[in-house]
Amino acid sequence: MPAPRHQVIKVLMALAACVHVFGVTLPLSKALQKESLTLEEGFCMVQAVKDDLQGLRENFQPVFEAATELSDTLQVEVTLPHACKKQTQRANAPAENAVDHYKRNVFPPVLDAVTGELTSRFPDTYPGKDLLVIPSRLGRDFICARRQDL
Repeated sequence: MPAPRHQVIKVLMALAACVHVFGVTLPLSKALQKESLTLEEGFCMVQAVKDDLQGLRENFQPVFEAATELSDTLQVEVTLPHACKKQTQRANAPAENAVDHYKRNVFPPVLDAVTGELTSRFPDTYPGKDLLVIPSRLGRDFICARRQDL
């Protein structure tokens, strides 16, 4: 038995949202793997990506268009799922049309999950943050000079 139409559309919206979000996070992922990256640069890049993700919250139209293209390929019409007054099994923020429904019920959980993971792995406050003002070479040279003094 095929999946209900609204489930297919929800999966396509989530897939398009993930593609869009991972397009923003991919450069960060590659940059964090470089050996030459300093801790300060890494945290600055993470903060910039978090800010970009917050900006995506208001720019849902490209995600909706990508999902609509996929649904056209599968010959599935994008419609507003059936709404009831008391919904307990899925997100049910009120919406007047399909764009608003998926913008409110599918896109934010994807953004929140990625932003939450970035925040848990790269917190705004962390031990040693004040040491980031010390250039990396100064620290090594200073330690070598202090050894010679001893």
